[in-house]
Amino acid sequence: MNIPPKVTLIDVSARDGLQNEAEILTPAQRAELVQRVSAAGLPELEFGSFVSPKAVPQMAGADEVFKTAVRNPAVRYHGLVPNMRGYENAVAAGVTDVRLVVAASAPLHEANFRRTIDESLADHTQIVARAKQDGVHIEAVIGGSFGDPFVGRTPVSAVMHCVDHYYAIGVRDISVADTVGMGTPKQVAEVITTIQRTYPDVTLGTHFHDTRNTGFANVITALDLGVLRHDASLGGTGGCPFAPKAGGNICLEDLVQMLYGMGVDTGIDLDGLIESARWLQGVLGKPLPSRMLKAGPVYPVFKPVSATPAAASS
Repeated sequence: MNIPPKVTLIDVSARDGLQNEAEILTPAQRAELVQRVSAAGLPELEFGSFVSPKAVPQMAGADEVFKTAVRNPAVRYHGLVPNMRGYENAVAAGVTDVRLVVAASAPLHEANFRRTIDESLADHTQIVARAKQDGVHIEAVIGGSFGDPFVGRTPVSAVMHCVDHYYAIGVRDISVADTVGMGTPKQVAEVITTIQRTYPDVTLGTHFHDTRNTGFANVITALDLGVLRHDASLGGTGGCPFAPKAGGNICLEDLVQMLYGMGVDTGIDLDGLIESARWLQGVLGKPLPSRMLKAGPVYPVFKPVSATPAAASS
């Protein structure tokens, strides 16, 4: 097994973690979540998405979250955008790292965005051109890369249709996402190796959900194939409001525990994550899936010098 010495983890709790919650957090509470996660040593995180508050009320005020959170200059703060209007709102707020999102399967995409995949990709072409002028970094996230709750397994060719488009317009950072936790290690290997063979210069990332207890196995598969960027969510929160039976993301603190147990450095303070997950559980008013909240860490907790609350100051 090819296990890398170090990986980059990206927390998505302030965006994907909250977008399907019945308890709607205020922008101030979400800003505190962002600060807590970055203080634990996360190098990157998603702070929110610039979507219509009518469609996803949990994400209302994403610009306020970004503007009011005390940000660490060493941390990359990603805003998720589905279309040009979302991009323009993100840039107006000062965001310099944008994640474009599309779904590889037509029914899932249309349920999310109310338009076809190709209509979104055409819009994204314009966004990428604007981003080059604006000095904004673009990453593409391809949802439903392994399955769609409406039709079943997503063909690799459907994923590659999106990858081909993004590559052609100059995007080199691409993440494959298992929006509803339907993927298996074999599927993950098929998708990742196909992208790697076709576009060896693309920097790949993953976004797995643990809906059916395959998320961590999928991460191991991706690690073995050399993928070093992985999304996860504090407390194991998350889900898609437009897809049935969409469970939570891989739990961030559980993933950190597993990786440290394997000798993989993440640069993250596990104690700090557990404390923040406990805070989030209290704010949401319900138990979270996190195993670390129930059992605690097994291995000695690794606390890098940089992962201190002081590092989160601006």
